[in-house]
Amino acid sequence: MHLREQPHQRPVQVYNEMYNGDMNVVTREHANTMSLSASLAVAFFIVIASAFLLSQGEQILVHNMQSTPEDTRTQIGESEDIDSKLNWGNLAHKVFGVETVHAAPRRGFEAKMVRISKTKFAMDPGEERTIYVRLKNIGSQAWNQEGDKHVSFYSYDPKYRNSAFRHSAWVSSIQPAKADQVSVAPNEVATFSIKFKAPTTPARYVETFQLAAEDTAWIPGGKITFQIEVKDPSAAPPPKVTSPPKKVASAPIVSSPVDTTPAELLVHHNALRLIQSHKAVKAAGGQEIIFKVGFKNVGDTQWLSREIRDTQTAIASTDATSKFSHNSWVAPGQVMKLSSGVINPGQLEIYSFTFKTPTERGDYTARFQ
Repeated sequence: MHLREQPHQRPVQVYNEMYNGDMNVVTREHANTMSLSASLAVAFFIVIASAFLLSQGEQILVHNMQSTPEDTRTQIGESEDIDSKLNWGNLAHKVFGVETVHAAPRRGFEAKMVRISKTKFAMDPGEERTIYVRLKNIGSQAWNQEGDKHVSFYSYDPKYRNSAFRHSAWVSSIQPAKADQVSVAPNEVATFSIKFKAPTTPARYVETFQLAAEDTAWIPGGKITFQIEVKDPSAAPPPKVTSPPKKVASAPIVSSPVDTTPAELLVHHNALRLIQSHKAVKAAGGQEIIFKVGFKNVGDTQWLSREIRDTQTAIASTDATSKFSHNSWVAPGQVMKLSSGVINPGQLEIYSFTFKTPTERGDYTARFQ
């Protein structure tokens, strides 16, 4: 009997013919898997597009806030709140777990602590006290006392809280002080006089203030914290510990004046001579000499009223006449006096005045202060 030879088939073809129904199931599952991957890819691109739109919306909102002044409480910190809500880095952190780092907003404003009179002190209920804070402007923008972007302290931690130590000199219950100077240029030092009035409730308080440029930014380096104890007047004073007096050899008593000036006020006016037109003059007797000198304010405070005196003449003596006196002088011994303008710490002022050489031949020394 002749047997017809069957064509050769590969195992895969046999498997497909035998299990065609099962293979169809596998094919559908594979299609479902491909569909899920495509959906995830589309969703990812939707998230990216949404983040871009949110970033653009953030810039528009911040711009509108800066160009439309509103309540003082929201002008400084609101942009930080928007940053925390709409910033792409925060969105990436929430969605994908990406860690981000943000630099503090500066916009040309930055401060460095120079000196502060006290950060820990005690007060009686209702007592008033002034604390002096000196900060150096290490940014690129000037610190102005008034106008747009003026610099002042605000209550902080939490922001814009009503402080229990509000003084009548404060701008408001959340804004304790502006700079004492009208304007502080970069690399100059500003002085802030913060006045406190203790509350009536005895307790230990922590008061934090942060320097800010109005409608612009919190200023890095301008955060200060005070620890204040308001005493309880009903509390008994601590007992005094006494000990037998020590025998010491008697000595003559020398009285000396006691300086009762507060420590924070001891350093005030100070000048550094940088420019001088003449060191020596050779001239005929009675000749007029125009003298110029430049002084830099290297002290703590502003110069308001300035004068130059002839140290060899007593101002109180109206009859005294200096050998160098000129008719342009304000009074005997008083060469010149300025009452206009303000010279801030770090600024230079040039003075020009005239004196006469003595009529008699000889060598003379003129001294001015």
